[in-house]
Amino acid sequence: MRGRSDHDQLRWATEHQRVLYSSNRRDFYRIHSELLREGRSHSGIILGSQQRYSIGGQMHRLLRLTNTLSAEEMHNRVEFLSAWG
Repeated sequence: MRGRSDHDQLRWATEHQRVLYSSNRRDFYRIHSELLREGRSHSGIILGSQQRYSIGGQMHRLLRLTNTLSAEEMHNRVEFLSAWG
């Protein structure tokens, strides 16, 4: 999905019932807010910071999150990786 807009990436994820994971926190949180304000939905967004955590640290937090929340619970939800330490 390189070269695609953030909206296109989230639209694809939603159409394929996937939760999107990104370090582009500001833009995806804005898009999340816009969609909810417009009465539209998405399959979920996980936001992290590449500079803050190693790959192993990111994986550890992602595994905690995915072992706790179901796909249904992620619907229209934004989770910050920092909350899953």
